[in-house]
Amino acid sequence: MADLVLHSRALSLYLRIATLVCEEKQINYRVAARDAPGEGFREFHPFEKMPVLQHGDLMIYETLAIADYVNRAFDGPALSPVAPQAHAEMLTWISLTNAYFFPTMMGGIAKPLLMAPLQGEPTDHDLVARSLPDLEKQIALLEASLKQSPYLVAGELSLADLFVLPNLFYASLTDEGTRALREAPKVQDWMKRLTSRPSFAATEQRP
Repeated sequence: MADLVLHSRALSLYLRIATLVCEEKQINYRVAARDAPGEGFREFHPFEKMPVLQHGDLMIYETLAIADYVNRAFDGPALSPVAPQAHAEMLTWISLTNAYFFPTMMGGIAKPLLMAPLQGEPTDHDLVARSLPDLEKQIALLEASLKQSPYLVAGELSLADLFVLPNLFYASLTDEGTRALREAPKVQDWMKRLTSRPSFAATEQRP
């Protein structure tokens, strides 16, 4: 079978999601690291975004499409529920992640507080302050769901968990994220359960 290759920056939240999916499916893959899209990356993605999955002659971009392909194309644990309602719930969580959680948890919390100092840039404290109410609302939504089940959908690990986890994990590395999680014990338990899985250690990214 052709090699499975993920083209991406070495440090990328969406790369981590894609690699988490590959690890949970227990398949072989490799990452072709690119520090920046640069000239020629448009051949992979029309808007020069990463990651892009290459499987033989097949090229797939957008992380949800990559995750869905890997889940369907390979043997291993199923990461998507079959029941229509549960499948819709999974897609809802992924949509919430892309539209709301990522801009808040990463763009509004983790990037200004963690990445900006590493890159020698000033921290935008106003952005952080504006993001905190949304972070608290999002964590409360997760807490309400996880009171009913150990995972976000149908009581089993799914793509929903793998999309949400990295966003919240990086936000939790900040003081603001830690404080926001204090009132969410079910979310804390969920994070501990997922970050203890071999897939999480295998996909660690170091700046």
